Amino acid sequence: MFGDDYYIELQRHGLEKLDGSNYSQEDLNQILLSWAEKYGVTPIATNDSHYVESEDEEIHDIMLCINTNQLIATPKTFDEGLAEGIKTRFGFPNGEFYFKTQSEMEKQFKDIPQVLENTQSIVDKVKNMNLMRDLAMPAFDIPAQFKNQDEYLRHLVYAGANIKYKVLTPEIVERIDFELKVIQGSGYGGYFLIIEDFMTSNRAENVWFGPGRGSAAGSIVAYCLDITKVDPIEFNLLFERFLNPDRVSAPDIDIDIEDIGRQKVIDYVVKKYKQANVSQIITYGKIKSKSAVRDVGRVMGVELSIVGEIAKSIPNSVDISSITDKASIDKIRSKLNGGDLGMFDNFMSLYNANDTNKQLIDYAKQINGFIRNTGVHACGVIIAPNELDTLVPLSNSKDGDMMVSQYDNNIVESAGLLKMDFLGLKNISTIKECEQVMLISQKVANFTKGQADTLRKAMGKKQLETMAKLYEDYIK
Repeated sequence: MFGDDYYIELQRHGLEKLDGSNYSQEDLNQILLSWAEKYGVTPIATNDSHYVESEDEEIHDIMLCINTNQLIATPKTFDEGLAEGIKTRFGFPNGEFYFKTQSEMEKQFKDIPQVLENTQSIVDKVKNMNLMRDLAMPAFDIPAQFKNQDEYLRHLVYAGANIKYKVLTPEIVERIDFELKVIQGSGYGGYFLIIEDFMTSNRAENVWFGPGRGSAAGSIVAYCLDITKVDPIEFNLLFERFLNPDRVSAPDIDIDIEDIGRQKVIDYVVKKYKQANVSQIITYGKIKSKSAVRDVGRVMGVELSIVGEIAKSIPNSVDISSITDKASIDKIRSKLNGGDLGMFDNFMSLYNANDTNKQLIDYAKQINGFIRNTGVHACGVIIAPNELDTLVPLSNSKDGDMMVSQYDNNIVESAGLLKMDFLGLKNISTIKECEQVMLISQKVANFTKGQADTLRKAMGKKQLETMAKLYEDYIK
């Protein structure tokens, strides 16, 4: 099955009595070498690397304690000479689990240098991949009577313009033609067609969208396609803020959707472009200064009141990792004023108060910025031209059926993937519900528009007396 890509791995971390047996790691290596010779499998040398530098051993152990909710002072399972029945915690047996240099590996395997040469053969097989790609648009089918997407886009835009405007003045025609020329030259016509398609299709299913967000409101093409509801001619909005002809970059239209209808839009996109071609986007939650202090203080067993005092003394604008020497402290102080400056001075006083505080904060500075957890981007959805697992690494979503790209929002676009922002908004759903209440009361109870609006207000503000009176009118 694996052919030349099957290897036997040797490691030397100086481990004795593996899994409680009388065999050491070196005993195991000798057995593996004999198997490699017997079965004709290539042996290679590696090091089980869990942190980068050898001096990172201590901070790695702290992160293990944070993740397993254990105290640093609790003995490790591997520790020798422990009394029977004593509580232990997970930890690594020694400090050999870092990313070793070539010379360190050569010294460690000097008796069998060929295994390192074999490791190099794996490196030589690694393909050099350029992750920076031009935007890859998913295929969008157009009616047979049109030659290409640009022609179809022009047709849709002018069809919409004739509905939006009573008369297509020279100003309007000039603006439309200018925008279409820029869009055609940039190659993003398909982008507008994709958005127009899912918005039109979902509106037909009574899904509500917002009027438009950001610079996209400056596009008359977006307005004529009903992507936005704001007339850029009437309000004198600039198209160049959205798509600059002198410095063309991928357009970015944020789509506001009623929150209860967002999943319908995603389901439509999945059905149209195939499940394997659509994913959500991962987010990486990082440890920040205050939580770093609290995490380290907890595993060090420092009194909670002291840990809380230190954490609360860190101004929100201060990154404790930037505190390295007197010059860095002076630089931070120069940017603070008022209460924040007083807080920071108190923080530095606490730092210098005793060795425990200093050690706690020094540890916290090292883990500050580490990734704590992963989540799913609130609105980002990727639509690819083919299976995403051929373009990006994927993972399972914790609370959904869709896959999640392991590239975060910043990398997705540079990797040439089309990202749509589907932002579910409660206020759009609320407006929709209010309009439904007014419409139902007019049609069912023959309310006037004024009565319908009074009912809406009474329901929104829970005015029971007003609703009771209107109830009688409604029943009549």
